[in-house]
Amino acid sequence: MLSEENLSPVIGDILSEIERQNLRDENRILLIADSRMKIEFVSSFFDRWRLLHSVEDLNTEPDLAALLRIFTKNKINSLNLEVSIDWQEEQGILDYKVDITKLQIANEEYFLLVFESLNKRSKLERKINSLTYALDYGGIPVIITDEKSEIIYSSAKFEEILGIEIEELYLSKLVDVLASYVTLGEMNILKKALELQQPWKKTLIIEQKGKTKYYEFVLLPIFYEENDKQNFILTAHDITDFILKHQEIRRSEKWLHSIIDNISDMLIVLHFDETGQLTLKISNRSFINYIGLQNIIGYSIYDLFEKDEADFLLKHVKKLETKEIPSVKFECKLNEEETTFEAVGTLMFDPIDEKDYYIFVFKDISSRIAYERQLENAFKEEMRLNKMKTEFLENMSHELRTPANAVVGYSEILSDAVEEKDWQLIEEIAPEMKKVILRLIKLFDNIVDVAEAEANKTQIHLEEINLNDALIPIKEEFENIAISKGLEFNVNLFGSDVIVKADKEVLHKIFFSLVDNSVKYTLEGKVTINTSVEKDYGIVEISDTGPGIEEKKLNELIRPFTQGEEGYTRNFQGAGLGLPLAYRLTLLIDGKILINSNSEGTHITLKFPLVKTQNE
Repeated sequence: MLSEENLSPVIGDILSEIERQNLRDENRILLIADSRMKIEFVSSFFDRWRLLHSVEDLNTEPDLAALLRIFTKNKINSLNLEVSIDWQEEQGILDYKVDITKLQIANEEYFLLVFESLNKRSKLERKINSLTYALDYGGIPVIITDEKSEIIYSSAKFEEILGIEIEELYLSKLVDVLASYVTLGEMNILKKALELQQPWKKTLIIEQKGKTKYYEFVLLPIFYEENDKQNFILTAHDITDFILKHQEIRRSEKWLHSIIDNISDMLIVLHFDETGQLTLKISNRSFINYIGLQNIIGYSIYDLFEKDEADFLLKHVKKLETKEIPSVKFECKLNEEETTFEAVGTLMFDPIDEKDYYIFVFKDISSRIAYERQLENAFKEEMRLNKMKTEFLENMSHELRTPANAVVGYSEILSDAVEEKDWQLIEEIAPEMKKVILRLIKLFDNIVDVAEAEANKTQIHLEEINLNDALIPIKEEFENIAISKGLEFNVNLFGSDVIVKADKEVLHKIFFSLVDNSVKYTLEGKVTINTSVEKDYGIVEISDTGPGIEEKKLNELIRPFTQGEEGYTRNFQGAGLGLPLAYRLTLLIDGKILINSNSEGTHITLKFPLVKTQNE
């Protein structure tokens, strides 16, 4: 048998052509025989082939040698058929497909026989069939194209996705099939990928049976070394559930962010970043508006707050970090503003990120604090009023009992004097009894006057009044009382008439109440009344050398039923109505009242709108 090296150049050329066409492989056996059935060359490395010398040595069914002899006698140049070769005990009977080609070389006839094992081919076909079944049964969408990007295979699932049968898909250009699912720009990208033999990926939206489906198309180039060709495999992955879940998550996130942004209280979420800094992860619109900055995510708390406030916040984060307490609660002021916030902080562990997050809600409680202060002040005022009420009742009891008892006593004396016809005693007692009754009536009048002034129901009749004349009755009424107590009583009137706009009766009540207090509370020294003119005001000054009023009690004393001393042990009698009444009545007739008091005495200045003086 000839070797490859000993073959004639012509046969060598044939073998070179066979080699070029990649016909020599393990699954194919090449055999060259001459017209006498002598085997000139065999490509197999197996001994059962290499030990053959003649085609007749092959035990075939049908008889291959006989067929070749017949083949030489007709004009047919090629033939293919299936034969069975009995290899006896070595391999048994094997089936082959045989391609026979008649060759005419240098006037001599040769036969090129190519044996392909049908057993191996059957295995390959079974593999291909199994793979195709797996792709179809498993619902795997796959398209395979040739080097021209023409479709040469499509799984049933891909046909279903595209809604196109294989007959229509076969040998169609891939770009034409996908044209209705991509934009012009995306189509150009796909064409470029096919041209440059590069991967391509795109999510496509496809309507299937009235439902919107999302598929991720992935194109991969496949290179076959055997034939030096570049094919493409296109796969489709149904990502509808992923997209819908992602959209639902996005909707949930937007919904959650919308809720957070619409929370009126400020909300922030903090975490420790890679550098260990406590930074902002999430904030709502209320916090952004308060801070007055945009794009603050990732800011350190020291960039958002003053250092003391950031330190204070960090201290509470550290408390939460221990996980010993579920939450923290504290009050704070942010960035040196007057607003007071109540902050509540909690810790949240994210199992996905495996990180701790710290959630703080800042509630503006300035209004609440102001309201609480109002309640506290109202409570104190209520307590003060209750105390005043008690003192008033005690005071009124004393103020009413004293003259009432006097009246009873005087009436008993009068009764006895009538029986004894002691007319002189009656004449002495009657005026004193009248004074007691007038004092009682004056007390009732003052109570009514204060109540009317408090309710702004005092009847005012403004007229032109001479202050000097208005003070003459006051002098006549209190001068003897002051002298009887050992006091100096001085009234210094302005050199000319001082005409003011006022209510005569109200003016008398003002003067009476203030002078009455001065005479009553001054134990020694003097009481002085002066009139004067100052710019647009007529002035009345009432001063005394009494014990004075403590500054902290001055505002209290202009309230009704309040005295400098309290209880039954006080040194001076009275209902505590004089100063409050004078104060309110002065304001009602557009006057002004100034009170200066110390341990050396009290000085009260009254100002009334001036109309004119006598010299004008």
